[in-house]
Amino acid sequence: MEFVEEAAYRDACASGALPGVIFLAADKEGTFEYGKAMGRRSTKPEDAAKAIEPDMVLAMAACTKLMTAITVLQCVERGLFDLDEDITQSFRI
Repeated sequence: MEFVEEAAYRDACASGALPGVIFLAADKEGTFEYGKAMGRRSTKPEDAAKAIEPDMVLAMAACTKLMTAITVLQCVERGLFDLDEDITQSFRI
């Protein structure tokens, strides 16, 4: 399974624009559904040749806000939920 934007992330990793990315998704019961990693572990020269793995622990930065906003709006556009809807029942909070 591959989502539409995955090729863009793969190209960004190959060009060096992004060192690496990990995608993980699960349903509301916690069943693992999707996981993929691409790119390098680090921008440090000593780690540049090491591939990133789906089970690695990484720091998440504020740069994820834009990706989250885009993803939420795509879900709204596809009719998965409404912006005025209480989605707390869909997520473990």
